[in-house]
Formats: sequence, C-alpha cells, structure tokens
Amino acid sequence: MMRENSVIGGSLIRRSLSHDITLRTHLQEQIFNLYRDEKTGKIYIPKFFKELNDGGIRKDDPRLASVIRQLRDAEHIDHGVFDQEHLYLDSEAFK
Repeated sequence: MMRENSVIGGSLIRRSLSHDITLRTHLQEQIFNLYRDEKTGKIYIPKFFKELNDGGIRKDDPRLASVIRQLRDAEHIDHGVFDQEHLYLDSEAFK
C-alpha cells in the first residue's frame, strides 16, 4: 500500500521511511520487554511461543515465518550446542 504523501518528494519519502524504522524498532523493544524474563533479561523461546499460542498465534502463523526460519538457521549454525529447551534470546538477537 502506497502512502498518500509518498509521491510529493524525496525528502518526505525519506522522512516516512525513517519514521517506519523508528516505529518498528520501538515495537520490537516493546514486544521484547513484554516477554523477557525479569531475572535473565532475555526471552525464553519455549515460553515465548507458548504465550503466543495462548494468545491465538500459532507457530505456523505466516507472521512468524521469518522468526521461525531465523531460529532454525541459528540452531543449525551452532550444531546443536544449545538445546531448544534452554535457548534464550537477548534483545539484539530478538531483533
């Protein structure tokens, strides 16, 4: 969907994209803080997916496809060093 004001000029488009990135970063931080463990300051992956599932968002939801793919890629890179049941994400890894 194209923004109404995106056809006006290059600086307005840049400003709009900058706003989108800022908003996305803010949302990522809010979601991370909502699900992070108070003791570790990290997200415990199994609990995160359980809470999403309890809220009606399943692992096969297309909105989570990128997250699932990145977790699987990270698991393959580490050659099973981390057991999925003990996997935590810090805020940088969550982004």
